[in-house]
Amino acid sequence: MLVSVADYFVAYRPSILLPKHPNTTSVLTQGLSGILTARFKAYCREYTCDRRISTSARFKYEPAHTYGRSANRLCKSVLRVEGVEMKYDEFKAILDQHILGGTPEELLVRITKHPERFVGLFRPSTPRDKIIQNLIQAREIRFGNAMEEVFRQILRSSGYEYLRDPSRNLAYDHLCLDRTGNKVIIIEQKVRDDHDSSKRRGQFDNFKRKVEAVIKVYPNKEIHAIMYFLDPELKKNQNFYQQEVNKMAEEINKTYQSKVKAFLLYGEEIFLHLHQIYPLVISWGELLEWLKAWKNSLHSIRENLDFSEDAVMQIAKTKPDLILELANHESLWDEGLIREIFGDAKVLKVACRKLSRAKGISGKWEKLNKLKEMIERYYGGDL
Repeated sequence: MLVSVADYFVAYRPSILLPKHPNTTSVLTQGLSGILTARFKAYCREYTCDRRISTSARFKYEPAHTYGRSANRLCKSVLRVEGVEMKYDEFKAILDQHILGGTPEELLVRITKHPERFVGLFRPSTPRDKIIQNLIQAREIRFGNAMEEVFRQILRSSGYEYLRDPSRNLAYDHLCLDRTGNKVIIIEQKVRDDHDSSKRRGQFDNFKRKVEAVIKVYPNKEIHAIMYFLDPELKKNQNFYQQEVNKMAEEINKTYQSKVKAFLLYGEEIFLHLHQIYPLVISWGELLEWLKAWKNSLHSIRENLDFSEDAVMQIAKTKPDLILELANHESLWDEGLIREIFGDAKVLKVACRKLSRAKGISGKWEKLNKLKEMIERYYGGDL
């Protein structure tokens, strides 16, 4: 990641203080190459707090002619955080894989397994609206999983070492060791703080169990236990979580004689916090820009599902029972959900011909005849 000297020291707030260490100042003002040993407690462009500098982490100093602006006549240069640079293409690939990877097959599984979630007299939605609603809900869940992987990649690229989960019964979002090997970081990551009271209690109790399990494995380490919400706009349970975080740290340290520091963080706050431990390879501002660019590249959620003849033929080949199962749910046909998914009868008729030649399907002909009857009843025409 490249960051101009001006961006760090001058361009944003009058409270920014240049380091007084003579060697550090010399490097900045004279444009010398080499290693600048310094760690920024906060260095994102958007941060409004004092960006004072301490000495413990490492930055490579490289002269550059095309980056940044001069800062009070300081040389034009960049600081490169040591670690593996993370790029937008990598970020986009993670989100695309998780969120846009939904297949027609997955939708058919959902409607045949739980048709009552899509149709019924007490569901005031059109078939199209219901499909879109289900796809949106699935996308929201996948977004949370995708952002966990994004943060995992950010932490790894920044030099944090991921640790093995200390308990088979507890799945950790993030459990890692900082570069010094002295601090264990536990991050319980959620997209937004909007849960009801019963869910928040269960969620926090689970977080506490994870922290206690880590203490037993790493009793001599300083542990940073972080409850983190990605969206800074929703803080429905902030008071509850803050009280519980403080209470947990006090109780655990008293019980285990441990060194646990517990935090409740939203949005960019985790970047500020982790920068005090060891700098990350991207900033919160860059992450937001990447999210914005990715969202602008999206198409309609319905367009991502391919129910073309080739796609349905592939499902009929690999999961024939899934196509045949459609005939067992008359309500899906009666309320127009099947027509909304497949369009006209052509695709379904081609699937029937494919299935008629398939082998190894239990009770195939009975199921196939039932499917043909449903197609004829709701579409008409000969098969």
